[in-house]
Amino acid sequence: MFRINQHVKIVEVHSDTDSTNSSCSNERLGQELVSAINIDDLPYELLIEIFSYLSVEDLALQVRKVSRKWEELAEDNRLWKHLTYTPSHRHTELEIIDVLKQAPKLQRFIPPYHLSRKRFFQTIAEHCKDMRVLAISAEEDKDTVEKLVSECQNMESFTVHSHDFSKTKILQIVSKFQNLKNLKLTGDMSVRNHNIFADISLGCPSLDTLDLQHLSNYSNNNLEFFLKEKKDKILCLYLECCRPREPCSLPMIFELCTTLQHLKVRGHAGTTSSKELISLKKMKNLKSLFMDHFVYYKINHLADYLQTQYARNLVCLSLGRFSGSVEELSNCICMNCCKLKHLNLGHCPRLRDDGLKFIGNLRDLRKLYLVSCCCLTDEGVSYIVRCTQISYLNLNGCGNISHDGFVLCLENLKMLNELCIDACRMEPHALMRVPQELKNLRKLKIRHRDEREMNHVISALRKNVPYLQIQ
Repeated sequence: MFRINQHVKIVEVHSDTDSTNSSCSNERLGQELVSAINIDDLPYELLIEIFSYLSVEDLALQVRKVSRKWEELAEDNRLWKHLTYTPSHRHTELEIIDVLKQAPKLQRFIPPYHLSRKRFFQTIAEHCKDMRVLAISAEEDKDTVEKLVSECQNMESFTVHSHDFSKTKILQIVSKFQNLKNLKLTGDMSVRNHNIFADISLGCPSLDTLDLQHLSNYSNNNLEFFLKEKKDKILCLYLECCRPREPCSLPMIFELCTTLQHLKVRGHAGTTSSKELISLKKMKNLKSLFMDHFVYYKINHLADYLQTQYARNLVCLSLGRFSGSVEELSNCICMNCCKLKHLNLGHCPRLRDDGLKFIGNLRDLRKLYLVSCCCLTDEGVSYIVRCTQISYLNLNGCGNISHDGFVLCLENLKMLNELCIDACRMEPHALMRVPQELKNLRKLKIRHRDEREMNHVISALRKNVPYLQIQ
């Protein structure tokens, strides 16, 4: 744990314009050129910047005890906005509770699974009233959950897990959150859940995100009731669109949720029809669209949407596991979705080089995910490198990309932060060029070969370029 106190000195060294007195002792130079400033004399904003590097434990257990001023600093919301308290399995229940009691501005907490959570939640309700992100189980004590809801009214994101939501009243309690924006429900996929949205539909007035990716056994009627009540407020929806004994819910979503900005849906092979995408053209406000595992879909209706003016607002697009020919679709994306920053066409085995011919039009592209697109070759890479702003490129499983494709990445994608290209057989001398060519690269995933020269190069890079992770 970091030790800190208010007597830390900031040392400022002034340049000496008189270079003739080079024989002065180090002690005399120190007396003439160095001035010390107490850290408390620094501007408040600079102190906040310094303290932003501290951990939850540092802020709660040490900084607050130094002085009244530091106690006030430690309770500035800016220090806690991105901090998550995630105690390890080595921490005892009492140690964790001690931190919670002294962290009134804590906003995110992930309790260890090996300890009982009841006392944690009771402590949060009493001492951490500014909590914003939390996950609980429906099996928690009802009084504890009610106290959490009543005391932590700044809660923004809440995850609830239940074996069977039909047998618990927890959502009735959760619906009383006035500022809750994000609700995630997870549960047993084999249990039929009835009327689970009734309370949420009429409560949670600030709710704009519903995540049902890990809850599939509910009826379309339940979902329809919720969407009708919240249709003008819901901006983000994540769910399985094809559930047991239920028709695909996509048409209903497209009809009721025209204000959606983010939609993430997962289909199932053989249970859906491409006609269900016809109404996608009504989605005027979409900024991100994730469609995964629509294996036997024809692309025509999706292409119709991508050619509308609304598709030009897309920033993120993920169309993984389309088994048909997607070259036409890919070219349609590259020609029309000019604002894209994130594109995922992974696990599309029939995507060929020609499908990336116009990808250079995506000038703002930052992340490109083409895992297991096994038909891509170096020609496809020559098109990809026209997107010079890419910071993340994943070509894992693209076994037809050779050493030359890797060199193209080296010479053109100077903004790369992470490169995954594990199926490429590169030469050792190209790997040695990585630190000079890709100065921003922090993670590299390549194919390990049991060859002395390659292993020697990897060892040398790990030793001399410690900031670069090689997997």
